[in-house]
Amino acid sequence: MVFKNIKKKIKVSLIVFFLILLALALKKYDSILSNLYNNLNNNQKTIALSILSNEKTTLKIFNDEKTKFLPETEQLLLNFEKIKIKNFEKKNESKNNIGKWAPYKNKYKSFYIEAHNNKIIIMDPKGNFFFTELNQINDKNVNLTEIKKNLNVNIDKARDFLIYDNFIFLSAIIKENNCQKIAIYKSNLNLENLNFIELFSKKFCDEDLNLQAGRIEIFVDENFNKKILLSTNTDETYYQSQKNYVSLAQKNESIFGKIISIDILDGTHEIYSKGHRNILGIYFDKVSKNILASENGPKGGDEINLIKQGKNYGWNISSYGEKYYNDGNNLIDYKKSHKDFGFEEPIYTFITAIAPTEIIKIEKNKFSEYWDDNYILGSLVGRSLYRIKFQFDLKRILFIEKIYLGERVRDLYFDNNNEMILMALEDSGSIGILKVKRETNNKN
Repeated sequence: MVFKNIKKKIKVSLIVFFLILLALALKKYDSILSNLYNNLNNNQKTIALSILSNEKTTLKIFNDEKTKFLPETEQLLLNFEKIKIKNFEKKNESKNNIGKWAPYKNKYKSFYIEAHNNKIIIMDPKGNFFFTELNQINDKNVNLTEIKKNLNVNIDKARDFLIYDNFIFLSAIIKENNCQKIAIYKSNLNLENLNFIELFSKKFCDEDLNLQAGRIEIFVDENFNKKILLSTNTDETYYQSQKNYVSLAQKNESIFGKIISIDILDGTHEIYSKGHRNILGIYFDKVSKNILASENGPKGGDEINLIKQGKNYGWNISSYGEKYYNDGNNLIDYKKSHKDFGFEEPIYTFITAIAPTEIIKIEKNKFSEYWDDNYILGSLVGRSLYRIKFQFDLKRILFIEKIYLGERVRDLYFDNNNEMILMALEDSGSIGILKVKRETNNKN
């Protein structure tokens, strides 16, 4: 595996080197360059054009040379397997012409992933569940068994699921006539048949807001009550035509743009925090009782936040990002401070947007001592994993290591029993598996 990767890297490097030489040497020989170009296939033409006509592309090759590509990281060499879910993909493309990948057709094969009792369980964008035995996952053609379910609702987008205390919880956006609702369903965990009941829902009847977010995480409060934390979204498109635009995220009467705390027994709920745009990752630390959230901001304003009950995180008033477009009216002016306006500052902001997704913690003595108590963050636009080391109180980040993967990472799960990281890779519709191979120390 390592030998193949090395060969592939050498091959790519030689092609890039050859094209750079062409860019430098053939500027004087237009006819030769033209003949060579015309003999390239379409993919090769795209690469050649980007290098020959764009100085920035050439510079990026050298600028990114320190970025690690899986299976390499700065301190570890990992075993990285990527297994395409072929029969899952075919099933989801075979029904109703457009299939259950409808929101992602011709784009991405999105899914969510967890592990339970040596089984991998995945959920597709329409809320269908499948599983396979962990010991069969090394096969290149993974066979998935679909789990029957009773849920007969019009799921527009399934957003997350989790397994806890032999229950399975599903978060989804439902279409009802001209309205949407965000809902959580609960079932006993039975891999033959899931019998869901609705635990929580909230309807919204305005097409200007595209419901997203929907990440869920188990949370135990100071009184040992078990709750679900649910993220809800909002953004600047809502009421944008009004001069005095105020986001739903700042309105206490709305659950949107919030983290909601929901009792897992009776579905009663309350607003836990507000001022959020679109959270796609939540982690509750059972030891420290801290809550971390990864939030998609506007252009260049993605955040990692330490979530505290009753606090306001500033959207749509404060953000270190900018608007995606400028209509000339300057209706929204993001303040470049949170604290100065009574909001919580993010622990960290990605000024170059990465579209962060799930965040997980690597437990001590369960993976590698290099990664003990580190956090792993997935990304969509970044197409990378980000290894993060926090200060003990989570108020400061000590370092971030970017590990390039080349795929959108929709979901992550750390299986501490089997000491592996599972990834939902949605460009190829593959399950990614990371394990430690050997530790290296390259100190000079």
